[in-house]
Amino acid sequence: MYPLRSIQFLAELVFPQQQFQLTDLQKLHAKCFERPDSRYSNFQLVQNGATMSNPVSQQGAVSAAIVLPDRIRLQEQLTGVAREDFEKRLDAVARAVFSELKVPHFAAQQFAVQSLASPRVAQNSVDLMGKAMLSFGSSDYQLFERPPLLMGVRMSFPTAPVDEGQFHSRIETMQRDPKSIFLENVGVFRTQITEADAGRLISQFVQTYDWIREQLLGWVERCEGRFVP
Repeated sequence: MYPLRSIQFLAELVFPQQQFQLTDLQKLHAKCFERPDSRYSNFQLVQNGATMSNPVSQQGAVSAAIVLPDRIRLQEQLTGVAREDFEKRLDAVARAVFSELKVPHFAAQQFAVQSLASPRVAQNSVDLMGKAMLSFGSSDYQLFERPPLLMGVRMSFPTAPVDEGQFHSRIETMQRDPKSIFLENVGVFRTQITEADAGRLISQFVQTYDWIREQLLGWVERCEGRFVP
């Protein structure tokens, strides 16, 4: 199996519309700050909500939780946070939202995982995508005025008895990194979750992550197995 290099984890937890007071939002920040796995150093009010964030050292990196009247959004982008650490942060912040903001339940959840993988045989990802995944021959390329710089596929998968999420996946090449394949999976769950079963959020995130690791990467590997330079 190809090694995965995850570059972004995102979680969005939707709840019934609320009107938060400043003291409630400050209590949430204080509660999150108590634990290393959910700590955010900075607190800033935004319109109808607040942003909790951590300093980052890389351009384009984000480590934040944004509280809005109907949802909270957790994002770790280009921060090097491991999957297991994001799961702990997700669980701790969700429980703090229940306890400090008195949210009755989460009505829906959405998770996104973005990762990179490197082909083993193909010299670049455009060759792998065109020849092995899309079965492009030389005559197909000649139909275009110029060769493509980027190529990709998008797929959507319905819910299933075991995996309760609906998945929307992308596999694409990258212009700035032609030796890597970009993989994204967005998991959408329409499950009502209360404080008592908050642990299900980790399970949903794991399903979203594992779809890349077990399903999308498996297809990439199978396609590269029939790749002819």
